[in-house]
Amino acid sequence: MNQREKKRVAFIYRRHLIGTVVLGLFTHGAARAEGPVITLPTATVTATADARQGSLTTPGVEEQRESLFQSAGSVGFVDAASYSDTYASNLRDVLKDAPGVYVQERYGQELRLSIRGSGIARGFHARGLDLLQDGVPTNFADGSGDYYQIDPLGLAAAEIYKGGNGLAYGSTTLGGAINFTTPTAFTADTPNMVRVDGGSFGTARASAQVSRQIGAFDFLANLTVNHSEGYRNHERGQYEQLNANFGYRFSPAVETRFYFGAYIVDQLLPGSLTLDQALHNPRMASASALAGDQARNTRTERLANVTTVKLDNGQ
Repeated sequence: MNQREKKRVAFIYRRHLIGTVVLGLFTHGAARAEGPVITLPTATVTATADARQGSLTTPGVEEQRESLFQSAGSVGFVDAASYSDTYASNLRDVLKDAPGVYVQERYGQELRLSIRGSGIARGFHARGLDLLQDGVPTNFADGSGDYYQIDPLGLAAAEIYKGGNGLAYGSTTLGGAINFTTPTAFTADTPNMVRVDGGSFGTARASAQVSRQIGAFDFLANLTVNHSEGYRNHERGQYEQLNANFGYRFSPAVETRFYFGAYIVDQLLPGSLTLDQALHNPRMASASALAGDQARNTRTERLANVTTVKLDNGQ
């Protein structure tokens, strides 16, 4: 047998050996497949409900967002979760990143708020804007108002209607409207919450929230106490803000909810300074503010009700 024939025999032998191994593996696998069938026990997976899912009277945050952005006009939305890990002391900290919204802080809760430039030259306090909490206006009868009733730590979200898009809330609010919504036992992140903040210039704040669902009844209460000595003289501020709501579901199609709020404000006013005073002694208070002991001390209570009846065809 020459060298060429030897190579040919070796090649045939190797091919036969590989075929035998592959056939053996296939036969072994087939034999195993024909063995007893093992039936695993049935596993039931139940999805947990969204912790922020709403109810008939109060939609959840994501439901709010989806409904709001179905509007054909220019609107904005701020989820309270976006600033929950920051020190949000007033509405400037809530709305400062909203496109088209300009908020300038004076002291305490003294703010100048404008939407898309409307009334940008006006003084502080609300003018030409409709401010609502849970769909119920907070403005005074003449359309003016303050921002002291809105507690950043007591909010779930803020719906912003720019310009004429706010006309659904009133024909005199040409500058727009902002609806601040508060959480309920259905939409709160957690049933219980305690938070403490502190900082410079004698700043200290404590907030607590508790909520429960008991059968067809639910409630939530949020209390915030805020104190600050302020950067300037005669600027001390003390705020106590309580927001609570109580809901009852008569049936899957009928639900009512009562809102209660109490707001105590004691804010000293340091007054305005001249340019020279602001540049060389910015912490001083104006002489007129000191002479008159100027302050803004308010006591406000608020009671509102929202009742929802769900009709056929999703109405």
